[in-house]
Amino acid sequence: MSGEFSEEQYRIEAQKRYQAVFDQMYQFTGLMTPDGTLIEVNRTALDFAGVKREDVIDQLYWLTPWWRHSKEVQGRIREAVKSAAEGEFIRFETTVS
Repeated sequence: MSGEFSEEQYRIEAQKRYQAVFDQMYQFTGLMTPDGTLIEVNRTALDFAGVKREDVIDQLYWLTPWWRHSKEVQGRIREAVKSAAEGEFIRFETTVS
C-alpha cells in the first residue's frame, strides 16, 4: 500500500468502488443473511420497485415490495431461503408484477 492513503482511507475508497460497480449492474442484485434479511441491494432493484434503500434493508427479503403481489411467491421464496441456509443448492425463478 502506498503512503498516500491510510489503511482506513484505502478501505473507504475500496468500498466506494465496490458500491459503484454493484449499483451499475443491470440485474437485480442483493445480498441477504442466512435467515433472509436483506443487507444490500443495488440501484436497479430499488429503482424498479420505486423504493429507497432504507425501505428494504434489514427486512426479510420475501416481505419486500418486489413480492407483495403474491403470498404464494413469498412462501416459495421463504422456503428457498431456508433450504439454501441449510446448504442446499437453490435455483429460483419467478416473475415480478
